Amino acid sequence: MRTLSISILLTILLLSSAAAQPITWQNVTANYSLPAGISVFAGTRAAPALKIWYLDVDLNNTKLAVRPYVAGTSQTLPGFTAAVGAYAAVNGGYFGG
Repeated sequence: MRTLSISILLTILLLSSAAAQPITWQNVTANYSLPAGISVFAGTRAAPALKIWYLDVDLNNTKLAVRPYVAGTSQTLPGFTAAVGAYAAVNGGYFGG
């Protein structure tokens, strides 16, 4: 039974990786007003449809930091980002319950 379960799992993994589509990444930093040391990349994938972004932050730059903050009250993401003086933020409240 265990061998059958492992075989099924491996088959599913192989089929899902064969159907996976690569994400196409593009540097879109020029679209934003950011200090040196922060780069923005946008990724897209056709199927299943996906739009995703990531920041590349040079942590050797002493003028930059990545820090966690807790709002304490209900705020919009743009409002909270402006209030703390951040260049970017992630809304973690949805996942926090």
